[in-house]
Amino acid sequence: MKAIAQLVAVFLLLTALAASAAGVEATGQMFTFDNGLKVFIKPVHSSPVVALNIWIKVGSANEEPGEEGYSHLIEHMMFKGTPTYPYGALDNEIKKMGAQQNAFTANDYTSYYLVGASQYFDKMMQLQADAVLNSSFDEAELKKESQVVIEELRMSLDNPSNRIVQLIMEEAFQLHPYRHPIVGYLKNLEEITRDKLYAYYKKFYVPSNMWVVIVGDVQLDQALESVRKYMGAAPRVPVPVQKIPEEPAQENMRTRIEYADLQHAYVRMGWKVPGIQSNDRFPLYVIARLIGGGMSSWLWRELVENQQLAVSAGAGYYSSQYPMLFQVGGVTSQSKVRPFIEAARRIVYRLHKGEIDEAELEKARQQIIAEDVYDREKAEDQATNYGHFAMLADVEDADRFVENIRQVTKDDIVAVAKKYFIDSNLTVARLEPEPPAPDAVPEMITLDNGIRLILKQNNTAPLVSVSVKVAAGGLVEENREAGLANM
Repeated sequence: MKAIAQLVAVFLLLTALAASAAGVEATGQMFTFDNGLKVFIKPVHSSPVVALNIWIKVGSANEEPGEEGYSHLIEHMMFKGTPTYPYGALDNEIKKMGAQQNAFTANDYTSYYLVGASQYFDKMMQLQADAVLNSSFDEAELKKESQVVIEELRMSLDNPSNRIVQLIMEEAFQLHPYRHPIVGYLKNLEEITRDKLYAYYKKFYVPSNMWVVIVGDVQLDQALESVRKYMGAAPRVPVPVQKIPEEPAQENMRTRIEYADLQHAYVRMGWKVPGIQSNDRFPLYVIARLIGGGMSSWLWRELVENQQLAVSAGAGYYSSQYPMLFQVGGVTSQSKVRPFIEAARRIVYRLHKGEIDEAELEKARQQIIAEDVYDREKAEDQATNYGHFAMLADVEDADRFVENIRQVTKDDIVAVAKKYFIDSNLTVARLEPEPPAPDAVPEMITLDNGIRLILKQNNTAPLVSVSVKVAAGGLVEENREAGLANM
């Protein structure tokens, strides 16, 4: 087994190095305009395609009480029309170029991207800039999009995989806005007005709070001039000053249990870990891959295959602006929830003792490195990666990521595990099937005419059953009456 793991690690390393030599070009360059707008451009001429991303440093973590869901709703309102391009015109222009358009909202930022043929870059820049700086927020469109998001919220609440994540976030974060769902709350979405949402948009969608990230087949000076032409004249507005509530230190293990109409139980276990400013994030990436990254990971082998305590199990970690959760999760049966939690704890806490095979550790490192290299094959994946680091830390961290992962040692993993993977820092969320209702005690009533009525309530189905029993039969029949009861 060790020899196979070593061969896999060597294969992944060689593949990563080959891909790196073939497709990764020089680091891009960063520029800052007078209005505070930051621009990152990386020419990559392997294919005539360009990815244009505009990132806004606003997400669910920036929302004040009563504003939860605003950042995500604004994302839905982009490209719904500007004074220059009324409703439908922006989409039509994008389709005429054959470009692909999308967006997403996260805890710490919002991103809009266009991917298309590089010959249309200037037009793509014009459309994207006009949308983020000059959206009209038509009231009729806002009503329609609010209903779309409300339906999205309802679907999310009905999805156990989404619901269990929300449960653990609400329990782990008592004060920090990470506890709120990105999609928001029904009350906010139902009561939203155009003026409220537009004011929020104008507060955060300012050049000093934005990054433009361009990766693809462009000439650096020409691309920079296009950005300056369409966004350089926007007025400088100070970056919004906010005081994000700091999460108090957790002192004891927390547990949250909720029941729903389910066939299986969903479990999440989360330990608070620091934000992206900490170098502990690199061992955490490796730990997540080692113990929970796929069917060869510790959690899958032990909980799914060996002990058969779950139908799936894994671990996950991603960097964020503020302290976040390192999570372990799985899907199991209701009777196995407690054994699953205890077994998962034991697996995670094995890291304290340094019980890590060097070949497995190298395999985990090389899998992460290979993924990072593969992500550089497409301009849009590179732009997303650079944008993420630009929003949270330093755009150049994207190019240092591989080397930082390569340097993670067993001692680093043990130190990080001992620091964060302790019970007083643990939150457990359980989403389980509704427990069966306790059996109701039968009730006997004797009517005035002597008939005895036995009643028992059972609400498991919308049905009623009636049975009549008469004290007659072979035991009470005389010889000459034999068979009468049966007739």
